[in-house]
Amino acid sequence: MMTLRVLVQSKSDKMIQHNICCCFALLALNILAVITLPQTCHDLAQYDKCSSNPLCACLHSVSSNDSGICAFRWTTCSELDACTINTHLCFQPNHICVHHPDCQNQPLCYPLSMTTADLCPTISETTTPTSSFSTGTDDVELCLTATWSTQGITVAGGKGFGDKLDQLADPYGIFLDDNDTIYIADRSNHRIVMWEQGAIVGQWLAGYKEDNARSMSLNMPQDLVVDQNGTMHISDGGNYRVVRWNRGAQEGEVIVDHIQAVGIAQDNTGSIYVSEYADGRITKWSKNNDDQLFGQVIATKLRQSNFIFVDRDRSVYSTGYMAHRIVKIIEGVEEPLVVAGQSDKSGHDLHQLTFPTGVFVDHQGTIYVADTDNHRIVRWPKGATSGILIVGEHGRGSASDQLTHPSDLFLDRQGNLYVTDTLNNRVQKFLIDKSSCHSKSK
Repeated sequence: MMTLRVLVQSKSDKMIQHNICCCFALLALNILAVITLPQTCHDLAQYDKCSSNPLCACLHSVSSNDSGICAFRWTTCSELDACTINTHLCFQPNHICVHHPDCQNQPLCYPLSMTTADLCPTISETTTPTSSFSTGTDDVELCLTATWSTQGITVAGGKGFGDKLDQLADPYGIFLDDNDTIYIADRSNHRIVMWEQGAIVGQWLAGYKEDNARSMSLNMPQDLVVDQNGTMHISDGGNYRVVRWNRGAQEGEVIVDHIQAVGIAQDNTGSIYVSEYADGRITKWSKNNDDQLFGQVIATKLRQSNFIFVDRDRSVYSTGYMAHRIVKIIEGVEEPLVVAGQSDKSGHDLHQLTFPTGVFVDHQGTIYVADTDNHRIVRWPKGATSGILIVGEHGRGSASDQLTHPSDLFLDRQGNLYVTDTLNNRVQKFLIDKSSCHSKSK
């Protein structure tokens, strides 16, 4: 602390001293009045959720790897100044030095005005978010008479083709965790983005960032799956590889190379399944006793296998893009079984598919298909020879009851349907109606 020393020699000097003291007291009070106490976070990973506002995240302090401030995350990087190199100080008033690797590796001065309780309210009862993840297997159990609203709700994108975080560009694969957080392979933006429920803007997770060229680049990512730890496995189609991206990491790790990966799925043992489009085959990747990853071919001659789905019995459902069908590959059975569509016969009738891509299977064995070139979603009950239309009665378009080249789909645990409406650059949610289930047995 700096001490101000004044020599008093006369009455006038005493008056000067008194005035100086008053000025410093007022200055101190003013400083205290404008200091903003930040919202803090503890025992959280970098960028973990720390507030009921999904746009806020935990930014670690320079002296900690599990605590810091709970702040609005999307302050423009170019507006943030670096902290002093050795002392990690901020010369700007009401700023604090934190780690923000999405902007740069060096610690940055973050404005405390972005950490207020009004902006980032605390999460009730606990500051530790509880996240759980699904493998995408058939956990959803629905009655056969359930229906869906034909009017979709835009839950991601929908603001035209673009690279802003409230936009998408040819969204392709989609995944939902058990909190209904949406993960999207934002294909033409070469990135993976995440949209929490109710969010009006997405969050960057992996791939290209305009202000962070250090991040491992993705090239036309096709699909992804998220495990119970939040680790993503991404089919990086344009780079002919599969990438593992740990939760909160800034860089990914190549685990399978020289492979034209499109669809990707994970079973309940943690094994990864990859569809290889050009080779028309599906490979399964597991770890041996030495924790080394090894692959095995489980199906061939699939005619441009696109997206895939793995059920709890580890049967694999594959969309044959050029064959206009869905096949089921049963473990231990040599020949795949056609379960939807007609082999090599495209068409608009409900017993036909045209260039299908996404597939999802519920607990009953009912198959849900993104019938891409028919611009619709159809539902095939187990053993059916024809599908049931869910969405797309009015053909292609951008209205709430229309789709244009839908690519993938996912059902949440309540049965609500999410669709990547690719050429409309949005994700649509269609609410389920289970009222008929109460009067009829499942």
